[in-house]
Amino acid sequence: MRKLNKLLFIAVCCIVIATPIIRYKLKAQYYLDNLSSGVILEATQRLRGSVLANTKILLVEYLPKGSTGLVLNKPLKEGLYWGGPVAESHLFWLAYQQHTGLISMAGNKPAQTENDNSVIISRFVGYTGWGENQLEREIRRGDWRVFKADQQQVSQLLLANNS
Repeated sequence: MRKLNKLLFIAVCCIVIATPIIRYKLKAQYYLDNLSSGVILEATQRLRGSVLANTKILLVEYLPKGSTGLVLNKPLKEGLYWGGPVAESHLFWLAYQQHTGLISMAGNKPAQTENDNSVIISRFVGYTGWGENQLEREIRRGDWRVFKADQQQVSQLLLANNS
């Protein structure tokens, strides 16, 4: 009976310890499965104290060789945001293409042209960037949550943080 109680205690401890780990791994896999251009990355508590703490980033480009994004919730002044720690001496534009519904980023020149139906959403100083597989590793580590977003949600987030 004592051995059975001991084995039962060990089994319960293993389940109690393993459940959060399994839940975390499943959630990380879900985030990785939904990773694509146009999603929002939300910093978790693991990034507390870093330059990207409490940020919400629009992942503008997600490619195997690396990814780029813009921080949406760090306004500097009306219509101008801190986009991230990379190339902070450059200005970037976030534009919405009405004919395709896509959101894109252009650097060092306005994204709007006379024969293009793009609408400039906002301007950013700098951007965020990840090398090959870096973002995936950070998501597995628990640094980021991933959410789908559309142009309206991105605009609302920018407006909410600019008032």
